[in-house]
Amino acid sequence: MQEKELKKEKKDIAFIIGKMNQGGPSRVFLNICSLLDRNKYSITLIQIQKGGQLQNEIPADVRIKYAKPESLFNNEKDKNRLNIIFWRAIKLLIRILSKIIKTITGEKDEVNWALTELFIKKDTESYDLTMSLIEGTSNYYLAKFVNARIKIGRIPTDYRVLTDRAGFDKKYFKLLDYIVTNSLINHNYLCEVFPDIKNRFLYVDTIVIPEQLHKLADQHDGFQDDYKGKRLTTLARLDDTKGVDLIIESVNILRNKGKSNFRWFIFGRGDKTKYLKMIDEYKIDKFICFMDPVHNPYPFLKQSDIYVQPSRYEGKSNAVKEAKALFKPVIITSFNTANEHVTHMKDGIISKEISANALAESILLLFENPEIGKAIAEYLQMNFKGNSYEFDKILALIK
Repeated sequence: MQEKELKKEKKDIAFIIGKMNQGGPSRVFLNICSLLDRNKYSITLIQIQKGGQLQNEIPADVRIKYAKPESLFNNEKDKNRLNIIFWRAIKLLIRILSKIIKTITGEKDEVNWALTELFIKKDTESYDLTMSLIEGTSNYYLAKFVNARIKIGRIPTDYRVLTDRAGFDKKYFKLLDYIVTNSLINHNYLCEVFPDIKNRFLYVDTIVIPEQLHKLADQHDGFQDDYKGKRLTTLARLDDTKGVDLIIESVNILRNKGKSNFRWFIFGRGDKTKYLKMIDEYKIDKFICFMDPVHNPYPFLKQSDIYVQPSRYEGKSNAVKEAKALFKPVIITSFNTANEHVTHMKDGIISKEISANALAESILLLFENPEIGKAIAEYLQMNFKGNSYEFDKILALIK
């Protein structure tokens, strides 16, 4: 009887994510899991797609569910051949109709989701609180297909680059109780774009737990080579929005300025074809190493001399905060929310503009003035604190 009462008192919380890939949303979820008292909360993770590099990192006491029907979102190895053929036909039909509608109306990617949701089954359970971990599909799924007393969407990306889908988003935002963002600049911008629901937007900073990161950083040996030069590291998916092209161009600039005692290690998923061609044209292959994504990149980060985030836009980058938590000098481009990430020349460097020249100039500053990097590392060691209390803002909503 007592056990039943205790079970009843527990609050049911569900989180929604696309896939457990290496990246901010998955790390946010794992950090939250480490904070939640299992005597008070039961945790469910609803994945739109199965798998991801961090799938095995999900705590054993977290219940995992998948959006239904699973065959709509995954390439199922189903014993029923008719079922496989049926869902392949449905997905092909969605792609064809989506292309036709986009061509006729000029609408963008949201058309694909609008057609997909015609086939989605609603989750039959009810939760005390459900929170999406990333913008787009996860928010849409939460809004229409989950039963919860409190529904919280999340937008960790700079919404300025998503404004063209504001009309589509608004239909779903109106079905959510709150929408969380981890940037004050982004929060204010969302309030401007959606003035009639501005009271639903909440600022909750990216949660970083330094003690956990330092433990993870000591779990394995990281780099296995005997390289003695400077190591620069970037954790990002491989595309231009994350500035991978700027990395290559800035390396070429540094090489032309006579700098050769460094290597830049890039950890991320994506198509390398374009970037390998650029590297080959500049003949700088010995300076850049594309590394396979790993579930624990922190030993590599700990061994690095500088962390660089060359993005064209960011909401609030997990990787930047994590590098700072490991006391690494950070260089970032001057994207919209840069001043929320770094105080220039105090706990990091902000390049003058988003360009390869400005990025190379900032790197040269640390190469030629090692005392600056040392001062930044010492400042972080003395002043960087964790912020696990941020999630209390979410838990307070249940009460």
